[in-house]
Amino acid sequence: MNKYMIFGVVAFFALALVSAGLVTYLSNTSNADVKVSSPIYQLVSYDGNDWTEDAISFNIYGGETVSFSAKDTNMANVEIETVSENFVTNEDGVTCDDFVSVIVTTTTIIGDGEPEVSGPHDLIAYDFCSTIDANTVTFSYGPSPNTWEVGKEDTSDIAIKFKPNAVGTYKYQNTNLYPN
Repeated sequence: MNKYMIFGVVAFFALALVSAGLVTYLSNTSNADVKVSSPIYQLVSYDGNDWTEDAISFNIYGGETVSFSAKDTNMANVEIETVSENFVTNEDGVTCDDFVSVIVTTTTIIGDGEPEVSGPHDLIAYDFCSTIDANTVTFSYGPSPNTWEVGKEDTSDIAIKFKPNAVGTYKYQNTNLYPN
């Protein structure tokens, strides 16, 4: 009788294993991994020709002007709406009075369309600089929110002239926020 009981238990477990494998086989499971990236691709350049995703650095003296370019491109196949924020930070402190001028000229191209140029605009003269805290100022310009058509590319040439008493490491950062 023990022999039949052991045989029954072994048969039960064998049937369970076969059934589990058969269910997996018959269920026809499919999987997908989806990597989602930011729809707005951002690059910077020293000269407007060689572009990088990495931060760029300059060594200048107070009173001098630094120039660079920033490029934003809508990579998505849908229209995207963003609110753009442009920050300048300095661990030693920063105010809008650190700048003589911040000149921005933006060229917009949508797909194969003709370039549209906006500027030059002096964000200091327009009073588009605001203090966030002792170490951060923000520059506001352009439409808010900004609608990015499929393939839209904005290239901004930026020239920042510092006052002679401006010292420290100034860091520029553009951030695109995606409202709901």
